[in-house]
Amino acid sequence: MKKKCTENQVINLLLYKKVFNIFSNRINQLTSIVLFFFILSISSTLADEPVFTGEVLKYKAMAYGVQIAEIKITTLRKLVYKKKPAVSVTASVTYRQFLDFTTDFSSILIDDDSLYVLKSSRETRAVRRNFDIQHFDYDYDSCRYYAEYVEGDNPKQIDTIKLNNCDRIWDPLALFFHARTNANINKSEVMKTQLKENEFFTTLNYSGQKFRINIDAVDYPVRTQFVTGKADWKGIYLVKGGFNVWVSDDNAKVPVLGTVETKLGVVSIELKEWERFQWAPPKFEEKEKQ
Repeated sequence: MKKKCTENQVINLLLYKKVFNIFSNRINQLTSIVLFFFILSISSTLADEPVFTGEVLKYKAMAYGVQIAEIKITTLRKLVYKKKPAVSVTASVTYRQFLDFTTDFSSILIDDDSLYVLKSSRETRAVRRNFDIQHFDYDYDSCRYYAEYVEGDNPKQIDTIKLNNCDRIWDPLALFFHARTNANINKSEVMKTQLKENEFFTTLNYSGQKFRINIDAVDYPVRTQFVTGKADWKGIYLVKGGFNVWVSDDNAKVPVLGTVETKLGVVSIELKEWERFQWAPPKFEEKEKQ
Protein backbone atom coordinates (compact mmCIF):
# COMPACT_ATOMS: atom_id res chain seq x y z
CA MET A 1 0.00 0.00 0.00
CA LYS A 2 1.49 3.38 -1.15
CA LYS A 3 2.04 6.13 1.37
CA LYS A 4 0.92 9.65 0.55
CA CYS A 5 3.38 12.50 1.02
CA THR A 6 2.44 15.08 3.52
CA GLU A 7 2.41 18.77 2.62
CA ASN A 8 5.67 19.32 4.54
CA GLN A 9 7.37 16.45 2.71
CA VAL A 10 6.30 17.89 -0.64
CA ILE A 11 7.67 21.31 0.35
CA ASN A 12 10.94 19.70 1.48
CA LEU A 13 11.25 17.75 -1.78
CA LEU A 14 10.70 20.91 -3.82
CA LEU A 15 13.26 22.73 -1.71
CA TYR A 16 15.81 19.95 -2.12
CA LYS A 17 15.19 19.95 -5.90
CA LYS A 18 15.72 23.72 -6.07
CA VAL A 19 18.91 23.48 -4.03
CA PHE A 20 20.12 20.60 -6.24
CA ASN A 21 19.42 22.58 -9.42
CA ILE A 22 21.26 25.62 -8.05
CA PHE A 23 24.17 23.42 -7.00
CA SER A 24 24.21 21.65 -10.42
CA ASN A 25 24.22 24.99 -12.24
CA ARG A 26 27.15 26.18 -10.12
CA ILE A 27 29.01 22.94 -10.83
CA ASN A 28 28.35 23.32 -14.58
CA GLN A 29 29.52 26.93 -14.48
CA LEU A 30 32.63 25.94 -12.54
CA THR A 31 33.30 23.10 -14.98
CA SER A 32 32.94 25.48 -17.93
CA ILE A 33 35.33 27.97 -16.33
CA VAL A 34 37.89 25.22 -15.58
CA LEU A 35 37.52 23.84 -19.13
CA PHE A 36 37.95 27.34 -20.61
CA PHE A 37 41.17 27.98 -18.72
CA PHE A 38 42.41 24.48 -19.55
CA ILE A 39 41.86 25.09 -23.28
CA LEU A 40 43.46 28.52 -22.94
CA SER A 41 46.50 27.04 -21.21
CA ILE A 42 46.81 24.33 -23.87
CA SER A 43 46.55 26.99 -26.60
CA SER A 44 49.20 29.08 -24.88
CA THR A 45 51.49 26.06 -24.63
CA LEU A 46 51.04 25.18 -28.30
CA ALA A 47 51.58 28.81 -29.25
CA ASP A 48 55.08 28.51 -27.80
CA GLU A 49 56.05 25.91 -30.39
CA PRO A 50 57.85 26.86 -33.63
CA VAL A 51 55.33 24.84 -35.67
CA PHE A 52 52.02 26.44 -34.74
CA THR A 53 48.82 25.76 -36.70
CA GLY A 54 47.31 28.94 -38.10
CA GLU A 55 50.55 30.93 -38.10
CA VAL A 56 50.96 33.34 -41.02
CA LEU A 57 54.27 35.15 -41.58
CA LYS A 58 54.74 37.84 -44.23
CA TYR A 59 58.12 39.13 -45.37
CA LYS A 60 59.48 41.75 -47.75
CA ALA A 61 62.58 41.01 -49.83
CA MET A 62 64.77 44.02 -50.59
CA ALA A 63 67.76 44.54 -52.89
CA TYR A 64 69.58 47.87 -53.29
CA GLY A 65 66.80 49.60 -51.34
CA VAL A 66 64.06 48.33 -53.68
CA GLN A 67 61.45 45.74 -52.76
CA ILE A 68 61.73 42.86 -55.23
CA ALA A 69 59.41 40.29 -53.65
CA GLU A 70 56.78 39.54 -51.02
CA ILE A 71 56.81 36.20 -49.17
CA LYS A 72 53.94 34.63 -47.25
CA ILE A 73 54.44 31.44 -45.21
CA THR A 74 51.45 29.67 -43.65
CA THR A 75 51.21 26.70 -41.27
CA LEU A 76 47.90 25.13 -42.27
CA ARG A 77 47.15 22.06 -40.16
CA LYS A 78 48.35 18.88 -38.48
CA LEU A 79 47.47 15.61 -40.19
CA VAL A 80 48.45 11.96 -40.67
CA TYR A 81 50.22 11.21 -43.95
CA LYS A 82 51.27 7.67 -44.85
CA LYS A 83 50.64 6.68 -41.23
CA LYS A 84 53.03 9.36 -39.99
CA PRO A 85 52.25 12.49 -37.97
CA ALA A 86 52.69 15.44 -40.30
CA VAL A 87 52.12 19.15 -40.75
CA SER A 88 50.95 20.94 -43.90
CA VAL A 89 52.68 24.24 -44.79
CA THR A 90 52.62 26.60 -47.77
CA ALA A 91 54.59 29.56 -49.09
CA SER A 92 53.93 32.10 -51.80
CA VAL A 93 56.67 34.27 -53.33
CA THR A 94 55.46 37.15 -55.48
CA TYR A 95 58.25 38.90 -57.35
CA ARG A 96 58.07 42.61 -58.13
CA GLN A 97 59.79 45.09 -60.43
CA PHE A 98 61.37 43.45 -63.46
CA LEU A 99 60.74 39.92 -62.08
CA ASP A 100 57.05 39.52 -62.81
CA PHE A 101 56.01 36.07 -61.60
CA THR A 102 54.72 34.16 -58.57
CA THR A 103 55.94 30.84 -57.16
CA ASP A 104 53.77 28.82 -54.77
CA PHE A 105 55.23 26.09 -52.57
CA SER A 106 53.26 23.45 -50.69
CA SER A 107 54.80 20.81 -48.45
CA ILE A 108 53.84 18.08 -46.01
CA LEU A 109 56.55 17.67 -43.36
CA ILE A 110 57.12 14.99 -40.74
CA ASP A 111 55.84 16.38 -37.42
CA ASP A 112 58.91 15.99 -35.22
CA ASP A 113 62.13 17.94 -34.63
CA SER A 114 63.64 16.73 -37.92
CA LEU A 115 60.81 18.15 -40.09
CA TYR A 116 62.02 16.52 -43.31
CA VAL A 117 59.69 16.59 -46.30
CA LEU A 118 57.18 13.84 -47.12
CA LYS A 119 55.52 15.51 -50.10
CA SER A 120 56.11 18.81 -51.90
CA SER A 121 55.00 20.81 -54.89
CA ARG A 122 56.03 23.99 -56.64
CA GLU A 123 54.03 26.00 -59.17
CA THR A 124 55.28 29.08 -61.01
CA ARG A 125 52.96 31.50 -62.79
CA ALA A 126 54.10 34.40 -64.94
CA VAL A 127 52.48 36.99 -67.16
CA ARG A 128 54.60 36.22 -70.21
CA ARG A 129 55.02 32.47 -69.93
CA ASN A 130 53.07 29.31 -69.15
CA PHE A 131 52.87 27.29 -65.97
CA ASP A 132 55.83 25.44 -64.49
CA ILE A 133 54.60 22.73 -62.09
CA GLN A 134 56.56 20.13 -60.12
CA HIS A 135 55.36 17.57 -57.58
CA PHE A 136 57.43 15.19 -55.43
CA ASP A 137 56.15 12.35 -53.24
CA TYR A 138 58.78 10.67 -51.06
CA ASP A 139 58.75 6.98 -50.13
CA TYR A 140 61.64 6.65 -47.69
CA ASP A 141 60.78 3.05 -46.84
CA SER A 142 61.43 2.11 -50.48
CA CYS A 143 64.33 4.57 -50.92
CA ARG A 144 62.71 6.38 -53.83
CA TYR A 145 60.47 9.28 -54.73
CA TYR A 146 57.93 9.97 -57.42
CA ALA A 147 58.33 13.10 -59.53
CA GLU A 148 55.85 14.81 -61.82
CA TYR A 149 56.79 17.73 -64.09
CA VAL A 150 54.80 20.03 -66.33
CA GLU A 151 56.76 22.80 -68.05
CA GLY A 152 54.91 25.19 -70.34
CA ASP A 153 53.01 23.35 -73.07
CA ASN A 154 55.18 20.24 -72.84
CA PRO A 155 53.57 16.87 -71.97
CA LYS A 156 53.53 15.79 -68.33
CA GLN A 157 56.57 13.76 -67.26
CA ILE A 158 56.36 11.17 -64.47
CA ASP A 159 59.48 9.54 -63.04
CA THR A 160 60.41 7.23 -60.20
CA ILE A 161 63.82 8.21 -58.84
CA LYS A 162 66.06 6.38 -56.38
CA LEU A 163 67.00 8.11 -53.13
CA ASN A 164 70.73 7.68 -52.54
CA ASN A 165 71.30 5.93 -49.20
CA CYS A 166 67.63 6.50 -48.37
CA ASP A 167 68.65 9.95 -47.16
CA ARG A 168 65.98 12.25 -45.79
CA ILE A 169 65.26 15.33 -47.91
CA TRP A 170 64.58 18.95 -46.91
CA ASP A 171 62.95 21.29 -49.42
CA PRO A 172 63.01 25.10 -48.81
CA LEU A 173 59.95 24.98 -46.51
CA ALA A 174 61.36 22.04 -44.57
CA LEU A 175 64.63 23.95 -44.11
CA PHE A 176 62.70 27.01 -42.89
CA PHE A 177 60.90 25.09 -40.13
CA HIS A 178 63.80 22.77 -39.28
CA ALA A 179 66.13 25.73 -38.69
CA ARG A 180 63.53 27.32 -36.40
CA THR A 181 63.08 24.20 -34.31
CA ASN A 182 66.83 23.75 -33.80
CA ALA A 183 67.89 27.41 -33.57
CA ASN A 184 68.86 27.28 -29.90
CA ILE A 185 71.17 24.27 -30.27
CA ASN A 186 74.89 24.99 -30.69
CA LYS A 187 75.78 22.71 -33.60
CA SER A 188 76.14 22.46 -37.39
CA GLU A 189 74.16 20.33 -39.82
CA VAL A 190 74.41 19.40 -43.49
CA MET A 191 70.98 18.79 -45.00
CA LYS A 192 70.26 17.16 -48.35
CA THR A 193 67.98 19.49 -50.30
CA GLN A 194 65.69 18.61 -53.21
CA LEU A 195 65.22 21.37 -55.78
CA LYS A 196 63.59 20.54 -59.08
CA GLU A 197 65.00 17.15 -60.09
CA ASN A 198 68.41 17.76 -58.49
CA GLU A 199 69.82 17.08 -55.02
CA PHE A 200 72.02 19.70 -53.34
CA PHE A 201 73.33 20.32 -49.84
CA THR A 202 72.50 23.06 -47.35
CA THR A 203 74.68 23.75 -44.32
CA LEU A 204 73.13 25.22 -41.16
CA ASN A 205 75.24 26.59 -38.32
CA TYR A 206 73.49 27.34 -35.03
CA SER A 207 75.57 29.58 -32.82
CA GLY A 208 73.28 30.23 -29.87
CA GLN A 209 74.50 33.84 -29.92
CA LYS A 210 72.02 36.54 -29.00
CA PHE A 211 71.77 39.73 -31.04
CA ARG A 212 69.83 42.97 -30.98
CA ILE A 213 68.33 43.87 -34.35
CA ASN A 214 65.83 46.41 -35.65
CA ILE A 215 62.96 45.86 -38.08
CA ASP A 216 60.39 48.30 -39.44
CA ALA A 217 57.42 46.30 -38.09
CA VAL A 218 58.04 47.24 -34.42
CA ASP A 219 59.31 50.38 -32.68
CA TYR A 220 61.73 48.58 -30.36
CA PRO A 221 64.88 46.46 -30.76
CA VAL A 222 64.21 42.73 -31.15
CA ARG A 223 66.03 39.99 -29.21
CA THR A 224 67.23 37.28 -31.60
CA GLN A 225 69.48 34.25 -32.03
CA PHE A 226 71.85 34.00 -34.97
CA VAL A 227 71.94 31.21 -37.59
CA THR A 228 74.30 31.11 -40.57
CA GLY A 229 74.44 28.77 -43.50
CA LYS A 230 75.44 28.01 -47.04
CA ALA A 231 73.12 26.94 -49.84
CA ASP A 232 75.05 24.90 -52.40
CA TRP A 233 72.19 25.19 -54.88
CA LYS A 234 74.23 26.24 -57.93
CA GLY A 235 72.08 29.16 -58.96
CA ILE A 236 68.64 27.74 -58.27
CA TYR A 237 66.22 30.58 -57.38
CA LEU A 238 69.13 33.01 -58.01
CA VAL A 239 70.76 31.82 -54.76
CA LYS A 240 74.53 32.08 -54.85
CA GLY A 241 75.77 30.77 -51.50
CA GLY A 242 75.85 32.10 -47.96
CA PHE A 243 72.93 33.31 -45.86
CA ASN A 244 72.28 34.64 -42.34
CA VAL A 245 69.09 34.42 -40.29
CA TRP A 246 68.11 36.19 -37.08
CA VAL A 247 65.45 34.13 -35.26
CA SER A 248 63.36 35.49 -32.38
CA ASP A 249 64.93 34.51 -29.06
CA ASP A 250 61.83 32.88 -27.60
CA ASN A 251 59.96 29.59 -27.92
CA ALA A 252 58.27 30.59 -31.19
CA LYS A 253 61.65 31.10 -32.93
CA VAL A 254 60.20 33.19 -35.73
CA PRO A 255 62.75 34.33 -38.36
CA VAL A 256 62.55 38.12 -38.23
CA LEU A 257 65.43 39.05 -40.55
CA GLY A 258 67.62 37.31 -43.08
CA THR A 259 70.23 38.06 -45.73
CA VAL A 260 71.12 35.83 -48.65
CA GLU A 261 73.74 36.08 -51.38
CA THR A 262 72.15 35.98 -54.84
CA LYS A 263 73.04 36.81 -58.42
CA LEU A 264 71.30 40.14 -57.80
CA GLY A 265 73.61 40.88 -54.86
CA VAL A 266 72.76 40.60 -51.18
CA VAL A 267 68.98 40.37 -50.63
CA SER A 268 67.50 41.13 -47.20
CA ILE A 269 64.29 39.43 -46.10
CA GLU A 270 62.46 41.15 -43.24
CA LEU A 271 59.36 40.20 -41.27
CA LYS A 272 56.66 42.80 -41.86
CA GLU A 273 53.40 41.19 -40.64
CA TRP A 274 52.36 38.13 -38.65
CA GLU A 275 49.32 36.27 -37.37
CA ARG A 276 50.18 34.10 -34.37
CA PHE A 277 48.31 33.63 -31.11
CA GLN A 278 49.68 35.81 -28.28
CA TRP A 279 52.98 36.51 -30.06
CA ALA A 280 55.03 39.56 -30.93
CA PRO A 281 58.79 39.88 -31.55
CA PRO A 282 60.53 39.75 -28.14
CA LYS A 283 61.97 43.05 -26.98
CA PHE A 284 65.70 43.33 -26.39
CA GLU A 285 66.21 44.87 -22.97
CA GLU A 286 69.11 47.28 -22.64
CA LYS A 287 70.49 45.35 -19.65
CA GLU A 288 70.96 42.26 -21.85
CA LYS A 289 74.39 41.72 -23.36
CA GLN A 290 74.93 40.58 -26.90
